[in-house]
Amino acid sequence: METNHVNNSNNRLKSLESRNRVLVRFINISGRHAKIIWLNFQGEEVTYKVIPPRHRYDINTYETHPWIAMDSQHSERLLINFAKIYHPRVPSDRQGQRCPALRINVLISFPSKLLQMHAIKLLIFTASW
Repeated sequence: METNHVNNSNNRLKSLESRNRVLVRFINISGRHAKIIWLNFQGEEVTYKVIPPRHRYDINTYETHPWIAMDSQHSERLLINFAKIYHPRVPSDRQGQRCPALRINVLISFPSKLLQMHAIKLLIFTASW
């Protein structure tokens, strides 16, 4: 695991406690190599894994531990469950009972605005030929 001590806007968030365990399965549908990053108790970014496209990674984490994902090659933010920051929650059944033994599928995707920006750059590049 690699810790990044760079001070940026993500460092305002940090892990608070390790009380309620959450079983997570990160599934990379972004088409990019996704770097999975935990924000530790000091708010530092700790890289856990780079997940290739169409692969998954199982991890045990806790409810107050925030996670982010980055494109490992282009340093662009990816979405986790369609949000910039993923906050794990213990799943519940239909009656509202907590089910801590269930593993949650969490999707890593490419933001549509970035996809649109890349498409425009590609059009401009090809038009200039």
